[in-house]
Amino acid sequence: TIQKYEQGDIWASFYENCNLLYYNPESNSFELPSNHEFISQQLSGHFIDREGNHWYRLDHALIMTTPHSTPFKIENPENGSEVRSMMTDKQQRLWIGFRNECITIYDTTGDKTVKYLSKDGSLTNRHTTCNIIAYTLMQDSQNRIWIGCKRNGLYLLTPTDNPQKYHISHYSHDINNPNSLRNNQVYTII
Repeated sequence: TIQKYEQGDIWASFYENCNLLYYNPESNSFELPSNHEFISQQLSGHFIDREGNHWYRLDHALIMTTPHSTPFKIENPENGSEVRSMMTDKQQRLWIGFRNECITIYDTTGDKTVKYLSKDGSLTNRHTTCNIIAYTLMQDSQNRIWIGCKRNGLYLLTPTDNPQKYHISHYSHDINNPNSLRNNQVYTII
């Protein structure tokens, strides 16, 4: 995967062999980042947020490095469940999809609260699962959240008048419908 971020940085991710390279325009080549030792064995995702923070998704951890002086640490509330996806929304909340069918939403700016997406689309303080293994998360220009799954197609969270509730739509492959998804494996949303 090759991605260009808002800051102009270009990164190439090779998850098969856990390599992450950045493009250095001075040498006109891709190079290893300076912190490559801790991510070289189990890297399964990389993301740069609007603040310039680098988020690394490892098999059983989520690590953030920052050019800023304020540290940020997330304890995995899912008892070591593997992180499958992550994104920062327009409200600067960090969404993390876990293998155990849980999606957590962290407030990274205000009071640092943690919310959980429930099966009915509510954001709750109570730990719950939503029965969605999110392999990719993306917010569109209409503030809807798209969730791609390994075996269960695509989910769409549409905001409601209540900021703590989303309407959930589910799209999946239907052999009788030629306009449905071609299959139920959605790993990337562009």
